[in-house]
Amino acid sequence: MLVVGDSCTDVYVYGAVDRLSPEAPIPVFVLKRELMFPGMAGNVAANMRGLDDDVTLCASEAAATKTRYVDERSRQQLIRVDDELETVAMTSAQLDEIEIEMADFDALVIVDYDKGFVDSRSISRLCSYAHSSSVPVYVDTKRTCSTSYTGCIVKLNSRERLYVKLGDECELVTTLGEGGAEWNGIVFPGKRVDVFDVAGAGDTFLSAFVHAHLCTGDVAASIAFANECAAIAISHQGTYALKQSDVDPLLDDIDGWEM
Repeated sequence: MLVVGDSCTDVYVYGAVDRLSPEAPIPVFVLKRELMFPGMAGNVAANMRGLDDDVTLCASEAAATKTRYVDERSRQQLIRVDDELETVAMTSAQLDEIEIEMADFDALVIVDYDKGFVDSRSISRLCSYAHSSSVPVYVDTKRTCSTSYTGCIVKLNSRERLYVKLGDECELVTTLGEGGAEWNGIVFPGKRVDVFDVAGAGDTFLSAFVHAHLCTGDVAASIAFANECAAIAISHQGTYALKQSDVDPLLDDIDGWEM
């Protein structure tokens, strides 16, 4: 797999809130522990590696940091602090190297959070390289106008679907949160679980969908598998990446699948 896109670092600061500050009516947060995870394209790549896929990651170097402060007992997120760094667009040298190697990949996955690493020029060239090499392209995008993603399989959430304009001949899969996902007018219900953290669930869904779709070519079966995997992710704390042990039980009843 070739994963290209914006990246960030997800930081989770866990602590306790027992009292209000005497200085102002605000909670006093006592820090207990801190966890760090790769986010965005980094999280997609981590999930794919958990599915035992061979992944090459081409992501922005100047990753932003998203720091979430969480009350450990209630599991409530109190505030998120984003440190946004300037993102430099993909260079011509990076694109040239991808053009040379594209035929060696089974899939191109573009994680486009519209932060600047994957710009319109890059998108056009990446998709052109992939289509010329008959490599399928899977996309998660926040870009308002995404008409360059012609002939791609695109994952959006229900809110993004309202404002993202896609190109022709796109295969659209819409995630619906706890409602599951929708494709071709059919809703595939999600699995009900105790939700710990929804951050990164879309990345997990995308990774699992791509893996399953390459194995089976069946969109419906791939959505069902991705829903199961997303349910695993949200039942863990932080930006959780799948592990082989998570998905092995899901594959026991599916003939012909290879990890």
